Amino acid sequence: TTILAFLAYKLSQNPKPSLPQPSHPPTEALFFPDRGVQCPYYKTSRGCLNASCEYLHEPLSLPRLCEILRSAQRTLDVCMFVISSPELMSLLVEIKERGVRVRCICNAEDIDGLQPIRSAGIPFRFDRSDYLMHNKFVVIDSRAVTTGSYNFSQGNGNRENVIISYTRNVIEAYKAEFEEMWELYSGNDFRYNCFKEKVYR
Repeated sequence: TTILAFLAYKLSQNPKPSLPQPSHPPTEALFFPDRGVQCPYYKTSRGCLNASCEYLHEPLSLPRLCEILRSAQRTLDVCMFVISSPELMSLLVEIKERGVRVRCICNAEDIDGLQPIRSAGIPFRFDRSDYLMHNKFVVIDSRAVTTGSYNFSQGNGNRENVIISYTRNVIEAYKAEFEEMWELYSGNDFRYNCFKEKVYR
């Protein structure tokens, strides 16, 4: 009994060390489509005062994605197969006008539809190969990355997802991929094949 009491005392003096906590926010998962439109007063300090409000008063994926993008302070690198959503195009222009460096890489098929944001001075580069630039990711300030199946397109009812990661090695990998493509698509007088080799016209 004395020995057990002694062991219990020693254990109480040396508690099991807690696991280290991550230094970054937890990974988030967003799913689309949203089942409605969020009330514009949902996240305000006053809240919604309309008892018969027809909008939703709950977290939704598109407003959260916009919140993450809007948090950019220095750089926003967008690599997106399709950019056609008026709301998201307006958001990119808004972010650029705050002094954030915004760059976009898209598939060449969508050049014409991007005129509203290209005219705002946001630089674009395009994949002019015979293959699809099918990536869908955004690097925010080198501190977060969004990736998944979701395009910046107008809602079409498709089931889509976005993962938001704050993990350093994941962010660095996406940064490197963006910079490689940004350099790769810098010229206008050639195409690339699937092996990333220049094929002159």
